[in-house]
Amino acid sequence: MGTNERQIIEKLNTVSEEMLLLIPEASPVSNPLLITGHSFHKLESFTGKILDRSAALQLMDTVVGAQGNKTSLAQAPLLALFFYLQQQSLSMAFMETWFVESGLSGHAATELAGSIYWLRLERDDETMESLINHHAIISTPGADQQTQSIAAPAEVSEAFALAANNDTIILYGLFDVIHSKGKPSASLLKLELLNETNFLVEDEAHLLLGFSLPVFTLMAVTAGPLPSFTKWLKTHTEIAARTYQSLGFITEYFFNESIAALSRDVDQVNLVSYHPATGFTQQTFTKDWKKHSGAQPDYSGLPLFLLLNKHSLTG
Repeated sequence: MGTNERQIIEKLNTVSEEMLLLIPEASPVSNPLLITGHSFHKLESFTGKILDRSAALQLMDTVVGAQGNKTSLAQAPLLALFFYLQQQSLSMAFMETWFVESGLSGHAATELAGSIYWLRLERDDETMESLINHHAIISTPGADQQTQSIAAPAEVSEAFALAANNDTIILYGLFDVIHSKGKPSASLLKLELLNETNFLVEDEAHLLLGFSLPVFTLMAVTAGPLPSFTKWLKTHTEIAARTYQSLGFITEYFFNESIAALSRDVDQVNLVSYHPATGFTQQTFTKDWKKHSGAQPDYSGLPLFLLLNKHSLTG
């Protein structure tokens, strides 16, 4: 066992709050997550590659080479690596904001964001995978962590049938289980394979946002049409959690606040659910929604996505 592996295992065993970068099993290197050692320890089942701060810095030093300011990189190597690996298009301004939030000065954040932006254009995933395999360790769940029943249906009708079990914990995102308050023996129903929970569609009049979308994706893509909601997400979620918490989790646990934030950006928020007897139905929350104190989503169906009606341009 190498020194780096011993250090990471020690962090996990002591339930460290230090951040780690994870690449889930069978996922491409362009789909990384950030997570704390404390949260990782709560996972019921996980297999993947793990890099800590030291490993991320070594890897990014190799990538940056003689370019850029190594001092700025050393202050946020995990976030820098996370951005560098992302397949999703990211602006310099977006990365700069996150670097500042992580503790970098404005100058250092601007410099590092610019460096990562240009380096991403020449990224070679095959080379990166080789570097990650060299620096990371492989985590596998212990025997006592594989006792839960886990289902991941690809059809909404099957998902509804499975969700009807009272002992089932519904997870829209792969790692929503970290915050689940269900019993350890409960069955897990993962909905990230459903087409309906992965909607990310925008036209002139509407936005469709699936409940399996991570907060990170929402903040990167919808900051323009949803400024109030993006600001609310920033103040209600930590940096690492944004990379794995799903919109479904946010909507379920912060329903009133999230709907209120969305209502400031759009004319109408529609919660779309599925029930085999009625098909797809929607529950509407308009701008005067807050007058109906205590309004809650209708859980007779299986909630899948939000359909947002944009502000009307007529007037």
